[in-house]
Amino acid sequence: NSNLYWDDTNKRLGIGTTAPNANLDVDGKVLGDDLIVSGNISAGNTSNVFLPGFDDGWFTCAHRGYDGSVGDTHPNPDCGFLMSALASDQTMQHNFYMGLVKDTASTGMSAYRVDMGYTSSLDSESTSSETETFSPIMSLRSSGNVGIGTTAPDHPLHIYDAAPFITLQDTASGSSAAAYIRFADSNGTRTGYVGDAATSNSHIYISSDSGNIYAGGTGGSCYVNTGGCSSDERLKEDINTLYEEGTLEKINNLRPVSYRWKKHPEKTHVGLIAQEVQSYFPELVEEGDEGYLTVNYRNMVAPLIKAVQELKVQNEAQQVEIDALKAQLKK
Repeated sequence: NSNLYWDDTNKRLGIGTTAPNANLDVDGKVLGDDLIVSGNISAGNTSNVFLPGFDDGWFTCAHRGYDGSVGDTHPNPDCGFLMSALASDQTMQHNFYMGLVKDTASTGMSAYRVDMGYTSSLDSESTSSETETFSPIMSLRSSGNVGIGTTAPDHPLHIYDAAPFITLQDTASGSSAAAYIRFADSNGTRTGYVGDAATSNSHIYISSDSGNIYAGGTGGSCYVNTGGCSSDERLKEDINTLYEEGTLEKINNLRPVSYRWKKHPEKTHVGLIAQEVQSYFPELVEEGDEGYLTVNYRNMVAPLIKAVQELKVQNEAQQVEIDALKAQLKK
C-alpha cells in the first residue's frame, strides 16, 4: 500500500508519509469511531484529528494509574490537549495546553482541576508531562471557581497578579460608549450597578436600586447617597476635645474662591485651595497617589462648629459689657 510506510530502523509507521517522526505518524485527517491510544495523539500543521464516536460525540481523555486514591497527587497534567509550533529539529515550541491535574491528596472531584497555560519546549517523539515545566495561566476547579494567575481560586472569579485590573470595553466610542458591572439577586432582578453612563459627561455611576450605598469599612462607613457617616462613640478611642482657642481666627483666614478646572473649564466651581487649608488645618488635607492635594470638606464641619462656639463666647462676653454700660447710663 503506497499510503503505508514502515521505518524498520526506528520502528515507526507512517500513513501518508515516508518519514514518520513518531511511532504512528499520520499525514492527513484521522477519523475514528472507536480509537484507543496509549500515548500522545499529535496533529501536524496540515492535519486534523476527528473522534466523533466517543460517548455520543465526546472526546474522552483519561490517564491510567491515577484513580483518586487518598495520598495520590500528580502536579502536572494527567491528560489533555497540547497546541504548539513544530520546529525543524522536531521540538515543539510555543506550547499552550489544556489539561487535567490532580493536586490534592483527597478523593473525588475536588481533588482535580483543569489548567490552561504554557510549557517549555518538548521533544515531539517523547513528550512526557513528568519531566516538563507546566505554567498554568487559568484554572477551573470542580466547585466552578475560575482562577486567573492562581490554581486555587477562592471565589467564582479570582484574579492574582502583581497589578490586576479588568477592562470592560464597548464597541462604541466617545460619548455613546457604556460599560457596566451589574448586580442582581437570585431572580435576575438588578439590585445595582457600577459603570460608565452613555452620556456626553462620561460620568462613572454607582447605583443601588433598592437601598443605601456605603463607602468605607467597619467603623468608618458612610452613606454615599445621604451623606451620613458612622460616628458611634463605641467605635472610637483616644477621644479629645478639638483644638484650643484660635479656631475662629484660622477659619477667618481661609480664602473662599471661585475657580474652573483646567481639564473642564466649561463650569465655575466654588471652594478652597488645598495648600491654603493645609497651612491652618493640615489634618484636613491629604496627598493623592499622583502628588495632588485633596481637601476633606466633610471633616471641616468640626472646626466650623468650634469656631461658632468661640464666636458665641465672644458674643456673650460682649453682651455682658453692653449690659453693664446700659446699667451705668441709667444711673
